[in-house]
Amino acid sequence: MDKIIKVVIAGLGDRGLNAYGEYMIKHPNQYQIVGVADPIKSKIDKIRKSTSIDEKYCYKTAEEMFQEEKIADIAFICTQDSAHLKHSVLAMEAGYDLILEKPLGTTLDESMKIYEKSIELGRKVFVCHVLRYTRFYKKIKEIIMSGKLGEVVNISAKENVGYYHQAHSYIRGNWRRKDISSPMIVAKCCHDTDIVSWLIGKRCTQISSFGSLMYFNNNRAPRGASKRCLDGCNAKKDCPYDAEKIYITNEVSGIRHGNLWPARAITNKELTEENVMEALLKGPYGRCVYYCDNDVVDHQVVMMEFENGACATLTMCGVTAEIKRDITVNCSLGEIVGDMDEQTLTITKFGQKPRTVDLSENVESHVGHGGGDYWLMHDMYTYLIGKDINNPSITSIKDSIHGHSIAFRSEDSRINNGRVIKIDI
Repeated sequence: MDKIIKVVIAGLGDRGLNAYGEYMIKHPNQYQIVGVADPIKSKIDKIRKSTSIDEKYCYKTAEEMFQEEKIADIAFICTQDSAHLKHSVLAMEAGYDLILEKPLGTTLDESMKIYEKSIELGRKVFVCHVLRYTRFYKKIKEIIMSGKLGEVVNISAKENVGYYHQAHSYIRGNWRRKDISSPMIVAKCCHDTDIVSWLIGKRCTQISSFGSLMYFNNNRAPRGASKRCLDGCNAKKDCPYDAEKIYITNEVSGIRHGNLWPARAITNKELTEENVMEALLKGPYGRCVYYCDNDVVDHQVVMMEFENGACATLTMCGVTAEIKRDITVNCSLGEIVGDMDEQTLTITKFGQKPRTVDLSENVESHVGHGGGDYWLMHDMYTYLIGKDINNPSITSIKDSIHGHSIAFRSEDSRINNGRVIKIDI
């Protein structure tokens, strides 16, 4: 029987509890959760119902957990972005290697401190770049590495955030302001800056970026809009950002139609319409999108040049109908056009007919970042027990720092009117 990896989890939010924690509960032959930390008791109670965690290893804070003797093989750091530096350092000082939810930190300086501490203490830190683990991007990497399409010359990638995801996370939610989180291009797209760099296989040398908070502000509020969606708003009927629609009635996002997210992120009570409505009446997620305290962008474009002369563009847009990623990889002998939502790749070798690769047959491909959440946990397990030590998706913290630096420098460029900035990390 293969070794079971013992795990502690700091932070039982949507990532720690519903993404990684749920996988561990479903795969007890791979992972055993032996300790957790979260200030919300109902979250600890929920995970204890499905595990054998001893109550004495359930903590209100990560600080308390990492003050105690090491009890696991590895620690998952899934707390809020602003706490990553503190909790990562405490965990490493307690003797843990880390699986760290992205981003590393809220600034490049914080990210570098985590990297430097890992070197100082000899700890392994794996950042959750879940896109690397999807069948979708793995297949693109495989095609590129085969050399059959020649050398990558240009990549065009788009992150379609989705209008209701933008409203939930980056206008009403935890990632709405840089001072409590990080720039949106980091919080949302350090996935994408990493994946572009990984696919090209070279270091990025310079970037330029443009974008703004163009739409979601007071000046754009429609006539008759109220400060809260449930306070008799006269613009409610035609507003797609209406909180009741997004969390309850909308076919794509509302719980009335069986959608657990994003509603599960706004209440710690049982996920019922009554409890979600209560959260909207009393909490921040019931605010009008035009009257929030958000300051992060609603769209941004990044232009990158790599050491071999290849270029790439990344477009992040919050006002899109769907949550999806699209990519075009132009090579010297052909191209790849990918739709992550459809799980298809169209591959054209110049002078030949295009062929389509359908990756949708595996049901796991549709869950959590195109299957990335599932396959990260799967591949990380086989790596940690020594069965797949050459997995190309496994990334070092050094590579993670490079991808993060592209994102952080992109924000520096954006606020300086697109100034070209060198990447030196």
